[in-house]
Amino acid sequence: MTEKRRNIIIIAAVSIVFLALLIVATFYDLEITRALADLEVGQYQSNNIFGRIFETIGEMPVYLITLFAASIIIANLARRKRSAVFVITIIILEFISIFAAYYAFHKLFKYLTEHFDIVSSNSWTTELSYVLLGAILVVAINVLSRKYSLDFLNSVLPWAVIVLATVALSQFFTQVVIKIPAGRYRYCTMNTLDDFSHFTKWFCFNGKISPTEAMLEMGIAKDGMKSFPSGHTCAAATLITLTSLPMFLKEANTKKYKIICWCSVVAFVLIVMVTRLIMGKHFLSDVLIGGFVTVICYYVCLIFGKKLYDKKIKLQPLEKIKPVISEERI
Repeated sequence: MTEKRRNIIIIAAVSIVFLALLIVATFYDLEITRALADLEVGQYQSNNIFGRIFETIGEMPVYLITLFAASIIIANLARRKRSAVFVITIIILEFISIFAAYYAFHKLFKYLTEHFDIVSSNSWTTELSYVLLGAILVVAINVLSRKYSLDFLNSVLPWAVIVLATVALSQFFTQVVIKIPAGRYRYCTMNTLDDFSHFTKWFCFNGKISPTEAMLEMGIAKDGMKSFPSGHTCAAATLITLTSLPMFLKEANTKKYKIICWCSVVAFVLIVMVTRLIMGKHFLSDVLIGGFVTVICYYVCLIFGKKLYDKKIKLQPLEKIKPVISEERI
């Protein structure tokens, strides 16, 4: 069996399973989450330790992969002759990296505080400390990126561009285009109110809705009406970009890497999806669409982004020009 035919069969099988689950979710969303959610009546935050751990780390892949991809592009451009376009691109990517690192620390300590009683505050000094931590992390990554070999940078540069495009598109569609206008009540929000009359199907958009002051006093979070789609699943599914590395990096083009990579990605994303239901933060349709958005954005960027890079952006291989800094192999 050829690889192309095998890929078609896999895509068809996954599509059938996805559609079947979405149909089930369309009719039994509420019942499924009610059966899995580890919540008492009136409770907003679940005490399930498994769910708390993966709520804390579930979004980290999108930030870490963004930092890694940005470091590849920055290291590549930094070894070339200085030009206005390269310098501006590097500056923009440094700001994006610092923002991603800041948000990673912000989210991490937010969930650690909520679930594990780590002392924290929401003052401007706390947020500033996250920015400083993010800047330190970015500097450290930039220093380590000097170890990237020229062969490595030449090979994975288009992959890094595709990754950043995937992150930008998937986050934009999930957080802005869909989540805000959807205005879907979370299961835990309705559980806290002990009123499930607010439940709506995944395809019903309710418009932008925010919790009232009374709801906030009951412990409902500010994003208590942002159930659809799942941001955690969208972020976790960003790991799928690692599966295309064999297309660009010969060292990763091995059967062992492909098996380990795919198994790890699928396992992590599935665990995040299930724990979102256990925490009562999402419905089955939320996590299905959250992952679907990222996967679609990724394949669109992979197919069209690679063609666009090859035709319009492709840079001269680094080995054919004099490196700006000394080169060490990865």
